[in-house]
Amino acid sequence: MQKTCKTCKKDFEIRGEDLVFYEQVKTVPPLYCPDCRSMRRLAFRNERTFYKRPCDLCKKDKISLYPKDSPYTIYCNECWWSDKWDPKSFAQDYDKSKTFFEQYQKLQRKVPRMSLMNLNAVRTEYANGTSDNKDSYLIFAGEYNEDCMYSRLIQKCKGCVDCAFIHVSELCYECIDVRECFKCIYSEQCQTSTDLIFCYNMRNSNNCIFCTNG
Repeated sequence: MQKTCKTCKKDFEIRGEDLVFYEQVKTVPPLYCPDCRSMRRLAFRNERTFYKRPCDLCKKDKISLYPKDSPYTIYCNECWWSDKWDPKSFAQDYDKSKTFFEQYQKLQRKVPRMSLMNLNAVRTEYANGTSDNKDSYLIFAGEYNEDCMYSRLIQKCKGCVDCAFIHVSELCYECIDVRECFKCIYSEQCQTSTDLIFCYNMRNSNNCIFCTNG
């Protein structure tokens, strides 16, 4: 079956096996192409877009994953972890005359959400999914880093910029999946090495450029 996506207007195909499955579960075939369906499923998750908004408890301006016009109740880290509010006060009885999802949506909007996950930060306000970082900016999913920027999934690093999946490294730039490296640039899958430039899969190497499998 050929269909046109309601969002991007591109044609996509629904296989016969899928049509049999939809018939078995008594649902209609999809109205959106696979790419648009994937984007819709992931639309709920925001990891890297920040907004400035007041905390709904202490009223102080904070950096948050939620914009000011968000329908949710948002508490900053300090308030969310504090004893200033009682979670049981947001309880509600189930009303059989209303649908489950209608009541669930009401509960979701009422129960406080954490503005972002950024614990024990020192001068590192613009970070999420992180803890124990110092003097860093726009890092995500990282712990125990210092002077790092624009990086994701980094641990125990110092002075690293534009990196991903790096551990215990220092002064690295545009590196992916490196461990215990120092002053490496544009390198990938390297370990215990120093002064690498455009290298791949190097171990215990120093002062190399355009090298692989060393």
